[in-house]
Amino acid sequence: MKTATIRISLALATLALAACRGDEGGAAPTTTDAGVVDNPTAIKCPFPTTAKGFVNEDSQNVLETGKLFMNEDQDAYGLPSALGPLKGKMQRGVSNYIVGKVFAGEKVSLWVQGAGGAWEQSGASVDTDANGNYSFAVPTAQQAKGSGFGYVLLEGDGSCAQHGIFAWPRGTKIVVTDIDGTLTTANAEFQTQVTQPTYVPKEHPSASEMIMKWSSKGYRVVFLSARPDNFRDASRVWLRDKGINFGPIITAKNFVTGAAAVDYKTKALQTVVNDYGWQIVAAYGNEASDVQAYANVNVPKAQTFTVENANGIEGTSGIAGDDYGPHISNYVDKQTDAQQP
Repeated sequence: MKTATIRISLALATLALAACRGDEGGAAPTTTDAGVVDNPTAIKCPFPTTAKGFVNEDSQNVLETGKLFMNEDQDAYGLPSALGPLKGKMQRGVSNYIVGKVFAGEKVSLWVQGAGGAWEQSGASVDTDANGNYSFAVPTAQQAKGSGFGYVLLEGDGSCAQHGIFAWPRGTKIVVTDIDGTLTTANAEFQTQVTQPTYVPKEHPSASEMIMKWSSKGYRVVFLSARPDNFRDASRVWLRDKGINFGPIITAKNFVTGAAAVDYKTKALQTVVNDYGWQIVAAYGNEASDVQAYANVNVPKAQTFTVENANGIEGTSGIAGDDYGPHISNYVDKQTDAQQP
């Protein structure tokens, strides 16, 4: 993602956010969900909840003025039995994704599905710190091979933050894709959504169908974006509403472009390839920074698919007209189904 306008706008957004920081399952809305049913940024709890009331008086003000979910709920992904903690920040935005207000010193609890499929609390509740941060170890049962979700419940109002849990063994075959300008029609779609939260970014023709086609063939999908962490909830909602069974969503601490994006994405990919031993079978991007990061971990140019600004550059496989429809029939459909370890 680049362009002078986006750089300036997002740089200001990052500074403002730093200065001011102080569903899966299809379950029917619960009593506490009812207040956010029409909120396009909300992640619904897949289990019934009740609001227990806040510990701090300031938190009620955050609830009343902050309607946008900006929880920075990171995914845990990696090798089975070696997943890092589930980390997040309980945070809401007032009118855009630039300034967040945090729920400090509030009770949060981790919920996962038990052996019988019912949602249950894992361990004791903990308090968020002064900046709204929390951390939970992934329970042993969820450390096993496979994919799933954990939900962190803000007990004060009964709302949830969603975390993906992806424990995949060495040799797992994955597809890696950028989001903005790669799945969406342009980088500017993200810029618009930052300041207009009800705006739904448009996608390139058949982009979501392409991702789901890879998924239906048994490949795992990793989303590697230059978006900042506070945009995770909005990313989850967009993917969910497009019908995409998402995998790990990797985001940056701050919005990055150019050389910084290359460095950030290269390090993330090196972890995936070198530390986890996952095999990238296809990679998608729209910027030279994507192409360089993929090259840095030896993704073949023939398996690097590009659109927009990077369409066909440096010997990559350009997507004609930025339309994934022909690419699905001419390439994805012809790949053998994944034989995952």
